Amino acid sequence: LEAMGYIPQYVFKVVWTSTNLQPCPEFQELKRLIRTKQIQAVSMLDRDRIEANGLQRLNFLADCKENGIEPVVYQGAPFLEGAEGQLVELALALAKEKQVERAQSGAKQGLRDRVKLKGLPPTVKKAYGYTWNGKFIPDDNYDNARFIWELALSGIKLETISRELFLRGIATPRGKVFWQVTTLRKVLQNPIYTGRVAALKYEKVEPKKRKKNTFGKTSSRFKPMEEWHFLDNLVEQSIVSWEQYLAVQERFKLNRQYASRNAHYYFLLRGLIQCQECYAQGLDRHYYGLGKD
Repeated sequence: LEAMGYIPQYVFKVVWTSTNLQPCPEFQELKRLIRTKQIQAVSMLDRDRIEANGLQRLNFLADCKENGIEPVVYQGAPFLEGAEGQLVELALALAKEKQVERAQSGAKQGLRDRVKLKGLPPTVKKAYGYTWNGKFIPDDNYDNARFIWELALSGIKLETISRELFLRGIATPRGKVFWQVTTLRKVLQNPIYTGRVAALKYEKVEPKKRKKNTFGKTSSRFKPMEEWHFLDNLVEQSIVSWEQYLAVQERFKLNRQYASRNAHYYFLLRGLIQCQECYAQGLDRHYYGLGKD
C-alpha cells in the first residue's frame, strides 16, 4: 500500500478457520470501513483472505467498487474488472471452498480409516495403569487401577474409594494427593480395562448456544456406547470382564437416575434405611424410592 502511495491506517490480524467470514468481527469492521468510505484501499496477502463463498466474494468486491475502494492483492494476479473478472473470482472462490471441504473431509476420513482399516486408535491417550508401546501394556499404576476396580465391583461408593486411595498414599494420574470423584468415574467408564479400546466416541456438531462469534460445528457430541467403534487385541492383561464393566456402568446410570438433584419425589427416610445384609458384609448401601406407587 505504501508503494502505491497509500498510508496504512488499519491492520487486521485474524485467526479464522471457517470459509464463511460473515460472523467474523474483524471482517464486519472492514466492511463497515468500506461502506462508510473511511478508507481508500484494502490490501490482502492473497485472495483466500476474503470470502471463499463465490457470491459473497462478488458482493464484497461490488461493495469496494461502489464506494470507490481499491482492492489490492499482494500474491497472485490483480483483480480484473467487468464480467470477466467476476467469472474469474467466482471460479476461484468456488475452488477454494471445495479445497477446504476436501481437506476437512479427508482429515476426518483419515481418522476413521486409521480405526477401521488399520485397527489403531485415532489418537493414543494414556490410560491409568497402562502405557502405549505399540499396545497398551501395564505400567507402575496397574495394580492401583486393579485395586480401584476391586473396590468398585464390591459396591463401594466413589467417595469411599477416594478416601481409601488417599489413606494408602496412592497418587492420582496427575500426581496429586486427593482423588476427585470425576477422576475415578473416568477410570471406571473407560472400557480399556476390559481389553477393548473405544474409538470414534465423539462427533462434531453445531453448538446449541454460541458463546463467541464462531461458525460451524464447534461443539462435540458424546455418542452412546452403541455407536462406539471397539478395537480388540491392543491391551495386555485386562482387569475386568465386559460383563463386570457393564454392571458398573449400570450402577452409574442408576445413581444418576435416583440422585437427589434428579429425584421427582421426596421421601422422608431417604438415605436412612440401610440394607442389613450389605452392612454385615461391610458395604455401605441404602434403599431408595422408585415412586409414590
